[in-house]
Amino acid sequence: MVPIKQNALKKVHLHTLIISVFIWHSSLIGQHPLLSSETVLAKEPNSSKNYAPIYIALSIQWEGSSLKPYNLKMIKKVKKSIPGFPINHFISPAYFLKPAAKPLAARDIIGGTIDNIDTVGVHLSAWKSILDAAKVPLKRSSPTFWGDYLTESSCKSDCGDNIPLNAYDKADLKEIISVSLDTLKSQGYPTINSFVVKGWMVDEKVADIAARQGLKYDFSPISLHLIRKRINNYPIYQKLTSLWSHISPYTQPYRVQTTSQKEITAIAGGSAMVDYMSLDEIESLFKSYLGRKSANPDHPLVFHLGMYQETAYQYGSRFIYAIKRILAIASKHHVNIRPLQLDERLTETR
Repeated sequence: MVPIKQNALKKVHLHTLIISVFIWHSSLIGQHPLLSSETVLAKEPNSSKNYAPIYIALSIQWEGSSLKPYNLKMIKKVKKSIPGFPINHFISPAYFLKPAAKPLAARDIIGGTIDNIDTVGVHLSAWKSILDAAKVPLKRSSPTFWGDYLTESSCKSDCGDNIPLNAYDKADLKEIISVSLDTLKSQGYPTINSFVVKGWMVDEKVADIAARQGLKYDFSPISLHLIRKRINNYPIYQKLTSLWSHISPYTQPYRVQTTSQKEITAIAGGSAMVDYMSLDEIESLFKSYLGRKSANPDHPLVFHLGMYQETAYQYGSRFIYAIKRILAIASKHHVNIRPLQLDERLTETR
């Protein structure tokens, strides 16, 4: 999520519910670590018993700015609305590191929304609170996503998350990511294999350091034409053009060979931001992929919906209704739906 400057576009936010679709060949079912066939949420009729399913992947990004009761209440409502669906939670360590943070309380609050079928990844950004813990100086000399610079007055409590993470050098990135993972580990999340970077700012340098730290799955890639009309007038768009021009709404998960010869599986956020999509538009998008599945019934699809904790109150209901529509459409067309989760399981100790 990248919030537009408050004086731009009448406080338009880029907090997103990302929907993306990826295609795997059926031979990968049960073999690829991203695929799990343990739970069937809709019985497949005999007429399509040999067809590959559509896997639904759900995620919530916890960006580190606040833990408001009304947003947390909505996340709990989301969980109750989709029993049996695991959710991938990307949690920022800033909740535990801010100057006024209450780590034990934050742990209980966040943990109260996560089930034992869920997985936890790390949300990476350059909050000053994280930098301080990593003993990395804040890059005030680097422009934010919007082209301006941080001032002393803009950093009274915490700041820096709008400075691209890839503005930092490899040595600093190593410390930032290491502290981020260590912080989550200290809060009961010892196994973190996935990550997302704020503002989609993952270049070769960030990917390499992430891989060296043991991270395997990157949810940061984004399809540019889906966000162009929101941010094309800002410097962030030019930066993203250099990073993700090869990504389309139909990009499959793909492997990235880092400079350290380690691999990361990149999972692109291929669809439009649901903040700006009506339910009808979401439905139309899902139907378009049913058309693709009809043409290639043996190819499994992964349909990924994500939301942000910080805007759950505004968009959580839309998220719920979108899932309900998707399930209804799938049932009508006799399409088997199954949940997808990453290979790591939530092993939080409480």
